[in-house]
Amino acid sequence: MKHKALLRKVSIIGVSAACCFALVGCGGTNYGYTGGVAATVNGSEIEEDTITKYIQDFRASSELTSDQDWANWMSENSLDPSTVRSQVIDYYTEVELKKQACDEKGITIDESQVDEQINTTKANYSSDEEWQNALSSAGITEDSYRQAIEEGLRDFRSMASYQNEIQVGNALKQSGIA
Repeated sequence: MKHKALLRKVSIIGVSAACCFALVGCGGTNYGYTGGVAATVNGSEIEEDTITKYIQDFRASSELTSDQDWANWMSENSLDPSTVRSQVIDYYTEVELKKQACDEKGITIDESQVDEQINTTKANYSSDEEWQNALSSAGITEDSYRQAIEEGLRDFRSMASYQNEIQVGNALKQSGIA
């Protein structure tokens, strides 16, 4: 029963991560970064600028660039700036915890695997310009898409690892060992 709940949580986190990365907007814009640390997860720092950029990119990709549009959106969703900031910090905390858990289990993602996924998707477009336009239309950069692919592969491998642990645990229970 506990294994099903854990697997469900891992699945929800994976889907959440994919959705959140889909919201990441175009990079390279100066948002008035301030520096500093927003949170620390087991010694790994989440930079305040990461949080600021994520929120600004979300606003840009959602066409909420005016303060009035942003305020309306937050009101419609029963949010305020500190709640949005907390949710983004929570998201990055989950990402970092998943990375750390994968590191502990020895789960790694090779850059070649990410490249293979990207190249498979790129093959659906007739030119690099068309590919770049598709990314731009989705409000993401190739770097953020690459990160999303890496997270997805990490989530998949992590879930497979947990499923294997569950199967081993179940087999041990059935044999009377556990």
